[in-house]
Amino acid sequence: MHVWALAVLVLLAGWTLLGAYRYPRMKEKLRSGNRRALLRMYRTTIAGQIVMAGIAIVGMRNAVFSTPALGGGSYAALAAGVAIGCSVALLLAIVITRLKHRGSDPEVPIVGDIRDLIPRTREERLWFLGVALCAGVCEEILFRGFGFYGLHLLGLPYGVVWLADGILFGLAHLYQGIRGMIGTAVMGIVFALIYGFAGVLFFGMILHFVLDARLTLIPSSWLGPNGGVEGSTSEPG
Repeated sequence: MHVWALAVLVLLAGWTLLGAYRYPRMKEKLRSGNRRALLRMYRTTIAGQIVMAGIAIVGMRNAVFSTPALGGGSYAALAAGVAIGCSVALLLAIVITRLKHRGSDPEVPIVGDIRDLIPRTREERLWFLGVALCAGVCEEILFRGFGFYGLHLLGLPYGVVWLADGILFGLAHLYQGIRGMIGTAVMGIVFALIYGFAGVLFFGMILHFVLDARLTLIPSSWLGPNGGVEGSTSEPG
């Protein structure tokens, strides 16, 4: 089991460094008008996360899917409600903003360097939904399931586990810059709290998926110059 755990850790570290290396180069290709570079990043992200999550599942088995819930059923229900409520609020916020600014192009507030990752065409949005689904499932398995399991093996108390898990999640998003790492670290702590109190990964997976998938609802016109979208695939938001 320790061999599997080491394999996951090595892959996560390598994946983090690879992302920090690839992302700036992908942005350069976008600036030159090569939108296919973004699709390639979507596809390799899906494949890489599935491989790492698969290794974690094989090595840790059921330990990556559940943990003893804190505080009993009432806290578990509260954690589930928070996850579902936040998911609905995120979607409503995008829908309301679109209705409010119909016909105008407001500036989109974005935390971290992710503007170039946001899909602009129909094909990109479909692939990004796959990325969001994969991130919601695989990253929760890796960082909450596998992360909780590994940190508990070190004998750390719950409070430290939550904090450490969030920090590790933020560090894994190194390519997004300092603001992006801080933002994802905060969300990592939120996901960890939901997992800790609910006792299962499912509700965190839902919130994680919605958090990422909401970006597909942003009209491309709100994102400014797109670095040369190919005319055959470009479309308005």
